[in-house]
Amino acid sequence: MTERGYQRLQDTVERLLRRNATRNLINILNKVHPADIAYLFKLLNDRSARSLFQLLPEVHHAGEILSEMDRRYRNEFLQQVDIGRFAAIFSQMATDDAADFLADLPDELRARILELMPG
Repeated sequence: MTERGYQRLQDTVERLLRRNATRNLINILNKVHPADIAYLFKLLNDRSARSLFQLLPEVHHAGEILSEMDRRYRNEFLQQVDIGRFAAIFSQMATDDAADFLADLPDELRARILELMPG
């Protein structure tokens, strides 16, 4: 995606967040490539990024989006959001992807997520 494309996506997402247009946001997120959504998170302000993150469990490729995020940004971001939402996304990931993802997380965050995982 071009810089202009990212800007339009950011503007659209922020406008839909302000309007609480959840269904429209989910439709957009399901159509945009996970790597582009991962990059979008870095462009959004903290409030918008947290609001968008709350919608990810409803997105069919949420695990891929998190996997595409820059590791350092993702780990910092996950410290700021509802870890239960992340656990819901994580539990839907393929086992090998989940194992790789867990290995990348800081020990404390990994332990918190594992506590929330079923069985």
